[in-house]
Amino acid sequence: MIIVWIIVIPVVLFFVSAAVVGIYQAEAENKIQKESEIVAKLVQGSNLRSITKISQISGITESRTIKAITSAIERSSNEKSYFSDAYIDFDRMEIVFPKKKEDWTCVYCRAVNPPEILACQSCQASQKEL
Repeated sequence: MIIVWIIVIPVVLFFVSAAVVGIYQAEAENKIQKESEIVAKLVQGSNLRSITKISQISGITESRTIKAITSAIERSSNEKSYFSDAYIDFDRMEIVFPKKKEDWTCVYCRAVNPPEILACQSCQASQKEL
């Protein structure tokens, strides 16, 4: 009977501790998700780029603010969103949004063309001619 308890108790403790760790990790991920949403709303609704200022306004520590921004950037890589192409400049401690080339309008036919197209899709006039 003692041998059974010597085997059963460690096995039960292992599964209980694994469950506790799983619950803790799920709660931590949920917290990062919520903080990420808070930070995203702050950044999108303003011109805030400084991680320090975002941290102060949100009441989230700088390290957690960085995690929240990183999470928003990672999520945006899967879907086109506000944080697509954004990155953190750790030297300046701010979020950087690279300037995107804008669509261009053909002077001949007034068609709007995406920046990667070098000739007008409507009249084939070269963008360099413009």
